[in-house]
Amino acid sequence: MIRSLFKRTRPLDLDRELTELRAAHADLPVESANERKALGILIRSRERLRRRLSAGLPAA
Repeated sequence: MIRSLFKRTRPLDLDRELTELRAAHADLPVESANERKALGILIRSRERLRRRLSAGLPAA
């Protein structure tokens, strides 16, 4: 399940992607600490990307 969240097969839609990631993160049981950590890192990186793009800065 986690791997499917990392693959992007559609055009960039950060708001929708962040919503899906947050929902997946909330649904994971506490025992899935590694998956929760990975999703948390991915969520933070997407939030940074969204802030950069909204400020008119390059994505990279």
